[in-house]
Amino acid sequence: MSGLLLLHVTLVVISLALFTWRGVRMWSGRPVDSRRAGRLIPDTIDTLLLISGVVLAYLWHVAPWADGWLAAKLAAIVVYILFGFVALQYRGDRRINRVSFIIALLVMGYIVAVAHTMQIWPWL
Repeated sequence: MSGLLLLHVTLVVISLALFTWRGVRMWSGRPVDSRRAGRLIPDTIDTLLLISGVVLAYLWHVAPWADGWLAAKLAAIVVYILFGFVALQYRGDRRINRVSFIIALLVMGYIVAVAHTMQIWPWL
């Protein structure tokens, strides 16, 4: 099980690094043009991340309806995905992309803190 947790944490780091790289490229006006680098690799990493998280939750016998921290983490993941999508895919005002990118990074920080502390309010 510790190997699966290590895999999950490694996938989190890779996913966050790829998102940050794509966001910095967007910020500088040079979005990633390669379909493989821009979508295929990050989507594969995120799919593996989701699968490893579901398997860990199953093995640890935790469920979002029984454990508030997991429900908060899952809700925050949805918020992260929405802001990440706007940051990297929205083709309107660049300020919207940038603000969405910053919010997505802050939400990711919250997700990591919740996962680490297993508390809904990890900073209290």
